[in-house]
Amino acid sequence: MEEKVTSQDDCSLTSENRQKLLGMKERTLQDLWQKQKAMEPLAVKYRTMESELLHWGKNIKNHTKEK
Repeated sequence: MEEKVTSQDDCSLTSENRQKLLGMKERTLQDLWQKQKAMEPLAVKYRTMESELLHWGKNIKNHTKEK
């Protein structure tokens, strides 16, 4: 009978561990989503700046040399 209790306790602990892991995973996904949202405006700004530097087919080195 003690083995059954131990087995049931193990199942409940496993369930508790699963819940903890799922919670941690959800928090991690939320953090990543927030970081991605924060990076979007920076990426747009970077692409805009890059396109300005690469205007007329010039690369950054040549553009810098000309100025």
